[in-house]
Order: sequence, then C-alpha cells, then structure tokens
Amino acid sequence: MKKILSLFTLACITTLFLTKCKDKLINNYSRPVVLNFYLNKASFSYLSNKTVYLQNSKTRIVIDSLKISSNKSKFLIDPSIHDLSLPYLIFYYDSVYNVNTGQSVKLERVLGYHNPFYKRVFSTSFYIESGMNALYFYIYALDTKLGKRVLPDEFVDLSTAHKSLSPQNDIALKNITLSHTKNKLDSAYHFKYNKKIIRKYPYSFFLLEQLYLLKENFSKEEITTLLSFFDDSIKDKTLYQLIRGYINNIESYDQVFPFSINLENSNKIIKEIGVEKAKYHLIIFWAWWCKPCREEIPSLKQLYSQKKNIGLNIYSVSTDQEKNKWREALIQEKMPWEQFIVDQDSYAQLMSIYDLTLIPKSYLFDSSYKLIRSFSGFDTKSFQELVAILK
Repeated sequence: MKKILSLFTLACITTLFLTKCKDKLINNYSRPVVLNFYLNKASFSYLSNKTVYLQNSKTRIVIDSLKISSNKSKFLIDPSIHDLSLPYLIFYYDSVYNVNTGQSVKLERVLGYHNPFYKRVFSTSFYIESGMNALYFYIYALDTKLGKRVLPDEFVDLSTAHKSLSPQNDIALKNITLSHTKNKLDSAYHFKYNKKIIRKYPYSFFLLEQLYLLKENFSKEEITTLLSFFDDSIKDKTLYQLIRGYINNIESYDQVFPFSINLENSNKIIKEIGVEKAKYHLIIFWAWWCKPCREEIPSLKQLYSQKKNIGLNIYSVSTDQEKNKWREALIQEKMPWEQFIVDQDSYAQLMSIYDLTLIPKSYLFDSSYKLIRSFSGFDTKSFQELVAILK
C-alpha cells in the first residue's frame, strides 16, 4: 500500500483567457487574496459554530481557520507568506460513528465542491488566486449510528455553483494533462504534444506539477526544453526549483546519500544524517498521517533489534512539517533510533535528489554510503528482501 504525495490531491489532485487572465494571475500578489466560499443549507446547519481549516494540501500545513457563522465565509491569504503555486483544501474535524466497533472516532473531513466541467463529479483541492469565483462547498453524507445519511444539496442545480473558478483551477478541473510513454519510438509524438500544451498554458501550476511527477519519463534534454516554455513569473516557485534540481542531479538522482543536508532531530539539534560510522545506513522517509508508514514501524523495530549489533543504523525522516503532530507520533511509536524532520529548505533539497512521490520510501546504504537498494511502500516481500541483505 502506498500514499501518493500529489500536489493536487485528487482526492489525491485550464483554458486561460490568455493575455488578460494571465496578467490577473501573476499580478495583485502584493495584497491579500480573498477566498470566498458558500455552504449549502444542510452543510451550514451541520457546521454552524464549528471551525474549518484552510490547509496546504501538499505540505499539510494549516494556514488559517475560522468559525462558521454564516453560509457565506471568506479567508484572506497573504501571498508573500504562503506559496499559492500549490493547491489547498478546507477540512473540519468530525465525529464519525463506526458501525463495526460501535464507537465514534474523530477524523478530518474535507469539504467538496462540484466540478464545473463534469456533472456529478466533485473535487476537494483548489488553487487560490486573485479574482477567482467563489467555491460552493457541501458535505455529501454523515456517518451516523443508523448508517450513512446523504444530505440534500441545492447546489446540484445552481448555475453559479458550476461556473468556471479561475484560470489555474480550470486547467486542473478540466484535467488538461501532459502525456508520456515508455516506448522511445513514440517519444517524439509525446514531446511535440507536451510542448504544444505548455506553450498554450505557460503559467499553469498544474502542468508544472505534472512535469515534476513525470520527470523520469523524459530525457534530460526533453525536460530541460519543456521547462523552458513556462513563464518567467513562475520560475521562483518551489516546483520549478525542484525540477531544476532534478535536472542538475539527473545522473545520480535517487541514488546518493544526503550529505550536507541539515535536518532537525527530535532533540531540536540541527545535524547531518549518517555522521556516525555503521555497516549499513537505512534512511526511511515517512509522515505521521501516512497509514502504511505507521504500519511498517513494528516490523522496523523488530529489524533494528535483530540487526543493530551487526552495524545497522536507522534514520527516520518526516517529510511532513507539522512538528507538533510529528512529536505526538514519536511519543506513540517509541522508535529507538534517531528521528529527523524536514523544514522548507531541507525538503526542497531532498526532493531535488530523491523520488519521494510515494512514502514510505527507504534507502539502504553501505558503510561507504553507496546505495545498495531502495524500497517504495510497505509490503512483506520488500521487507523480506531487506532482511536478506542485512547479513
């Protein structure tokens, strides 16, 4: 089982009106951007006086919150502080009844909205940009003791709830995508198509994300050329810099030891990984919210207990930047090896040298810091292979 770290969570994840809308997209970033949203009647009734949270769906960092007091609300976002090239979502905490256990559990529930381009399709993530139309959110159903109760939704037939949101969002919601192939004979066709798409939407964060996620399907020359077609105005964005980092490290990508990358450990000390000598260095990238990451920890504890005497060092690196949640997870899991967490700078550095699209992701290095093997996800076969290597 694997968690996908997509920037536009599809549940996880635009025609632009070229000149005019493109300008609107890039400008006005010196003042707060307004995110207006509505709740349908049933959702407002349920969420009234409850708090909803605005979260970066990539980093999972909550950037704002508000208490619902009206069916129309808004967030004010400072673009000088928050990266608006990444998608966001709105969630609330809900008490969900589990019919199997007979108990209620507290969960994060994401608000959905109608995709204006596909009927009966709802989306959760969105880009925040100046001048965008309001979002029309609804809760589809509640989990009660009597089972799932679907809520009425007057937004289904409301024309304003199905309007175009904004240039960036429209590209994503229309699912305008890049193409790729493993067959080198077809690569010229796909390259030509991708060049055409990026030239048509050179300001698209969604296409930039796709280029990052598909980067290993293109040659160094192809990805360098495709990247050059994006607007200068987005070249300072995180994703663009990650792709540049990948191009610069393409020959050693996903293979090198993370020397010179300083991370904070659980004692709040900034240091490099692997400064201690060992026969084996196992680096595990994980996050507190990732279910398979948490499920593999008991097996890793057993492995560490059995193999630490032959020279196995383990380093867990949290790719999530929510330190409080991370520390709570450390208390719960009690992992007896060194723990680290990324910050914005170290995360960008790590993403430029590693493929961390899927977590958990593990890298086993020898005493000379040469890669022996990497493992994606958590499954019995991979774990057995890891055990067999450690002799």
